[in-house]
Amino acid sequence: MTVAEPQQMNQRPLFGVLTGTWLSQAGYVVCELGVPDHLSDEPRDIEEVAAIVGAHPDALYRVMRALAAIGVFTETRPRHFALNDEGRMLRSDSPSSFKHFILLNGMEHIKLFAELLDNVRTGRPASDKVYGKHLYDYLGDHPELQDHFFAAHGRTAPRVAMRALSEMDFSDARTVVDLGGGDGALLEHVLKDNPHLTGVLLDLPDTIPYARARLAAQGLADRCELVGGSFFETIPAGGDVYVLAHCLHNWNDEKAAALLRNIRATMPDHGRLLILEHLLSGQGFSLAKLIDLLMMAVDGRERSEEEIRVLLDKSGFEIRSVRSVLFPGLPSDSVIEAVPV
Repeated sequence: MTVAEPQQMNQRPLFGVLTGTWLSQAGYVVCELGVPDHLSDEPRDIEEVAAIVGAHPDALYRVMRALAAIGVFTETRPRHFALNDEGRMLRSDSPSSFKHFILLNGMEHIKLFAELLDNVRTGRPASDKVYGKHLYDYLGDHPELQDHFFAAHGRTAPRVAMRALSEMDFSDARTVVDLGGGDGALLEHVLKDNPHLTGVLLDLPDTIPYARARLAAQGLADRCELVGGSFFETIPAGGDVYVLAHCLHNWNDEKAAALLRNIRATMPDHGRLLILEHLLSGQGFSLAKLIDLLMMAVDGRERSEEEIRVLLDKSGFEIRSVRSVLFPGLPSDSVIEAVPV
């Protein structure tokens, strides 16, 4: 590959459209095999790596060569590869590992995007056709996939979310309620940064053991109440701050509004609601516009600030502030602070 060709890829978006699936599956293969975990800054012969991971040397070489051509690894000399900044983010021990996102993409998301045409023709979410249910219900039925889901979001989402929450004042709060809190990664960070707080985590019953294990391991079990249930049915009372971190985008407008109304019906008048999302904006490039395609497949959507404002207005809230944050190497995030009216 010549030096000019990566620039050609950027200048010709159709190349990215054409090869996107090929490259995503190449990434899935190397992550499933664990190749990045056996590489370092020092170049290593592909023959050695293939023997360790149980792969055909030439086939693995061709996959690694393609990924190196777009900058994910570095081919230092023929058939020898080393990690670069992008490749390091595929290691299992990376603080911001994308490994589990890529595994989920290769195992499950690709099935949803295979039905994108039907999704667009009918307006029905692809998950209904592929799984007969919402993606998150399907994940709950498959613990091995849920492990990847929590590993992915537990590594990256809290880092971005905590940067977004860092300017929020929790001094007048005593209890924070994390709705759809998953394995407790975000609540862990909130409680560690605010020792005076106690926490409540609500998520589906199958998720609670993950949260219990994580929070107990961090010595936070005595500061948390874990509630198994659906936030479409019940919202824990007694909170001063309620958090919806990347949950609202999982649902269409009707369900999102129902969720917000449930929160408002339970929240005290002095309470605050913090919504964390990747906001849509402008006509140019936004990663949120790409994530929105996945959300469409599961009957959700990414939204602009104005679209969230409309949902909040209809549900008894008004926006007090919006803060956006950039985190190196990760999508930008925004925290919308809303209060009851």
